[in-house]
Amino acid sequence: MRYACSAGVTDEARRLMDILWLLVPLSVLIALGIGIVFIWSARSGQFDDLEGPAHRMMMDDDRAPLKAPERDSTDP
Repeated sequence: MRYACSAGVTDEARRLMDILWLLVPLSVLIALGIGIVFIWSARSGQFDDLEGPAHRMMMDDDRAPLKAPERDSTDP
């Protein structure tokens, strides 16, 4: 690939700059994909309630409640 203004530019520098024609569109496509996935996940409710399940886990009590000791009816 020939450039109009190539004074002092080596072939290696040209090859390094040519890679930008690949990397810039590729990075734009990746960023666009990440944005689409984020919007999809936000609309589908992935970020609705982040603290609720943690609180429910702490309040979960599988044990039966303790019963008060029974009293005899003959005790004063």
